[in-house]
Amino acid sequence: MLLMRNNFFNSHNQFIRQFNLKMWILVFAPLLLVCSGEYQSDICEKKFDDVCLIEEPTTLNALSSSEEIMHTLCPLMKGYTQCVHNYERTCDVNTDEFPGEYEDVKNLLDEACDDNTKLHHELLEAIPCLKNAMGVMESICPEDRKKLLTLYTEHMEKDVEANIRELETGNARYKYDCLSQLEDIVCLAEYTMENCGGHARDGVLELFYRSGAIQSMCSQDAISEIFDVLSQLDIEEPRLNSVFYTFHRFTQK
Repeated sequence: MLLMRNNFFNSHNQFIRQFNLKMWILVFAPLLLVCSGEYQSDICEKKFDDVCLIEEPTTLNALSSSEEIMHTLCPLMKGYTQCVHNYERTCDVNTDEFPGEYEDVKNLLDEACDDNTKLHHELLEAIPCLKNAMGVMESICPEDRKKLLTLYTEHMEKDVEANIRELETGNARYKYDCLSQLEDIVCLAEYTMENCGGHARDGVLELFYRSGAIQSMCSQDAISEIFDVLSQLDIEEPRLNSVFYTFHRFTQK
């Protein structure tokens, strides 16, 4: 368990980098994503991120409304996902650019960008919080997340039999990293709930769930087992309810 404590900040920083880069594509970050058009022979000689370029936006910050931001980003993100998909098919490679399958990501974007869907309206409410969170991710509920991880570690250390079993199988580190990353999402959900409302929070969680982001970090079995441990810990009820709300969303089939 000492190893898990020593590696906590590394795993947290890794999640922050992942959130700010790949995952932000799926939660409407201010990135301009464009696909360059080149012949097949030229494309496959390059890396996919040199073909499907990520460029700094020049006008996004000037957009005043969530609707304008969505209408600007949606075609760009759809073009980017299509570009990556075409690159993978043309060059017979797997880029691992998106945590989920292409069709799942495509369907998610189609629904998110459809003005008539519930998800679209939830994201409109969430955009102000997502924009603000980009600059403060590392400071969102730091004391709460530290306490939760400490309580989890101490509980596992006291359960000698479970501790030995987990260490022997390598599950101890995996579950700790899983909890650490899930806690970041819990904090983002709480931040969104407090500042943009419950619908906005649900939209954010829906994006993480359907994009496959959670599944790429944690198995459903691991989340369920962590959930069982957390239910035994001395955590304030409002905080525990918030954690369980998020965890329940990610254990649905």
